[in-house]
Amino acid sequence: MAAPVWYTTTSNLGVIQEGQFYQFPLDARDPSNNALTYSVVSGKLPDGIELANNGTIFGNPRKVVQGVPVEVSRDVSSTFTVRAKSSDNIVNDKTFSLTVTGQDVPIWGINSDLGTALDFQYI
Repeated sequence: MAAPVWYTTTSNLGVIQEGQFYQFPLDARDPSNNALTYSVVSGKLPDGIELANNGTIFGNPRKVVQGVPVEVSRDVSSTFTVRAKSSDNIVNDKTFSLTVTGQDVPIWGINSDLGTALDFQYI
């Protein structure tokens, strides 16, 4: 009876685009070849991303702003700890990070000509 061993060597799962489907299989193995279950025990996955019991992270990431949703100008990083647990209740935890990006090109709200002005003229 030994603890599960993590084969997912990286802790940083990268940068993903908001609104795009994302899937990443986490890999831990039990030396006794028992089945493993996975769960988030600390931190928080990005909104819209889930962890399947078999260790697959999937979903459509989205940034959620409470109230009226507006465009954001910075990336949002999430740090979370996943527990791999064997059928004989031996655990091994690993911490990961995942960044959701979604900066959009600004859209100008004025479609008309702003007029003509001379240099150094007060407008």
